[in-house]
Amino acid sequence: MAQEETQAEVDRLFRHTYGLLVSSLTRLLGVQHIEIIEDIVQESLLKALQVWPYHAPIQDPVAWLLTVAKNKALDWIRGQERATRFATEFDPLLHSGWTRHNTFDNEIRLDGLQDDALRMMMACCHPSIALNDQLAAALKWLCGFTAAEIGEALLCQTSTIQKRIQRVRNHLETNNIRLEIPEGKELKSRLRTVLRVLYLMFNKGYYCAKSPQPIQRDVCLEAMRLTENLRRHALLGTPETSALLALFCLLLARFPARQNGEGQLVLMEDQDRTLWDPILIERGRNLLQCSAKGPNLSRYHVEAGIALLHAEAPSHAATDWLQITQLYAVLSELAPSETVQLNYAIAQTMAGQPEAALTRLNNLQLTIGQHWLLAAKAFVCERLNQPDQAQAFWRMAEHAADSDQQTHFYRQKQTE
Repeated sequence: MAQEETQAEVDRLFRHTYGLLVSSLTRLLGVQHIEIIEDIVQESLLKALQVWPYHAPIQDPVAWLLTVAKNKALDWIRGQERATRFATEFDPLLHSGWTRHNTFDNEIRLDGLQDDALRMMMACCHPSIALNDQLAAALKWLCGFTAAEIGEALLCQTSTIQKRIQRVRNHLETNNIRLEIPEGKELKSRLRTVLRVLYLMFNKGYYCAKSPQPIQRDVCLEAMRLTENLRRHALLGTPETSALLALFCLLLARFPARQNGEGQLVLMEDQDRTLWDPILIERGRNLLQCSAKGPNLSRYHVEAGIALLHAEAPSHAATDWLQITQLYAVLSELAPSETVQLNYAIAQTMAGQPEAALTRLNNLQLTIGQHWLLAAKAFVCERLNQPDQAQAFWRMAEHAADSDQQTHFYRQKQTE
């Protein structure tokens, strides 16, 4: 296997297996050793980079990584003093050389990795942990994001994210919260936070302004895979879960048209819709229909409905913008946010309501990403036939941009 192919394979596996391996090892060793566990997993991935180019294609890469990670963990355990504590349930078994290997073989298995990841997710989303801390820890331990990447996703400083993750680690250890799947009402009560974590994860892959690769398809696919696992669970396969998966399918369907040959992002209005994936669109439509059960309407239902209207429209201009505006009105009540208000204003403009859109934007103040607001105002001013004001806003957006791609785009708009 060539070095470039190996790097691509390990990058893909990193997103796919990181959370699985960290979760399984943490269940045995204890959350107090999470930093060591993360190092073990990363070292295992590094070893793959070193070994795989000189061997025939690995038949089961996940099993190979699991074996390496288990061996590294066993080596680490043998080097510890007797006083080192492990997870309460497994502590005496791991301290004995007679039972240590059998415990690893019995408890960390390929067919149990998905359940371990679900256990880790449920622990991160424990109700005694603050919501923002839950999100940070889950994105770190289950998805392999750095503190800086999580900070961008949650609109926080890196130092803040590091403190949140440390608080969760301390809380789980101090209160001896086990990595387990709760039952009954407690299980369902944590689902909302779990779904939000997956929603943020997908968004991170869908557009990451500060990354050399603003679109990270593998991250989005991982969010879809985890959501699919939830949907298959007897108690977690709720209409809300199906609606979230529908949203992911409908958004992922646009990926083939979202970048041009130079890697620049392409706006939806300029995308070649023949490149959109009809299979994913159909799956998203079916999932949304399946989610229309019960009395609860979630933000994911509404967002998936908006995405489906875009997917079914023959062109940008022929989109049912009035219905999309109505859905944004509902969404602004269900999940009020600056981003929703921005998109609401754009939809109003496309629906022939630019004055109302400009009023909405003038009442909006962004704490982060000010250039989005300025660009939206430029767009609305163009529709109001105010070219001078539009140019001024495009220039301000260019100066406020936080990535080269955005700067290039705003500069280009000034020449059109």
